[in-house]
Amino acid sequence: MTGLVSRPMPSISMEISSRFHQLFGITWLNRIHELRLAHASRLLIETSLPVKSIAFECGYNDLSHFHRRFLAAMGTTPGTWRESRRNRSLV
Repeated sequence: MTGLVSRPMPSISMEISSRFHQLFGITWLNRIHELRLAHASRLLIETSLPVKSIAFECGYNDLSHFHRRFLAAMGTTPGTWRESRRNRSLV
């Protein structure tokens, strides 16, 4: 899974992109971000890797972009999200 979501995506034709959006109600690029963030979430819970390493592992070459995407999707930063999940498992 790691290799799939972290590799740069080749150019995709507008026709395929449009069809993907029609079928799934989301752009292919947003779906890629969903997959990357799901993988990042698992790594945040299951490992003690630094957030920066997780961002790069999931295909984000810009840490601030990863933080913005994560915050928009999860409502909090990756570090805060990790702590809240770990604290939940201790209760």
